[in-house]
Amino acid sequence: MRNKKSILIVDDDKMLSGAIKSWMEEYGHAVACSDNGLDAINLSKERDFDMILIDYNMPRLKGDMVCRLIRYHRPDGYIVGFSSEAKDREFIIAGANKFIYKGEFTRNFYLLHQLVQMTP
Repeated sequence: MRNKKSILIVDDDKMLSGAIKSWMEEYGHAVACSDNGLDAINLSKERDFDMILIDYNMPRLKGDMVCRLIRYHRPDGYIVGFSSEAKDREFIIAGANKFIYKGEFTRNFYLLHQLVQMTP
């Protein structure tokens, strides 16, 4: 695939992150998953991801804090916050490029693929 992207999915829901991972890999993308914010921060320091997708509700560190800490050392990274709750303001303040509601892409993973293709 010519537009292969590297994606980091940060979500403690392993079934959902596994489904997103499988779907994105079908499109030829390289996908890593983290089920907690601390590991995600470390992974983002080690590897340069085209997109980092961060859930809001996770144990220990909420998604907006994970976003803020990743943004600190990856100022040009493309970060997408997501949640089943209206947490768009929290993510945007934390430095996310975009926010999407979980329901929007769990019903249609193709929407997520389109978003990945638009990353710089």
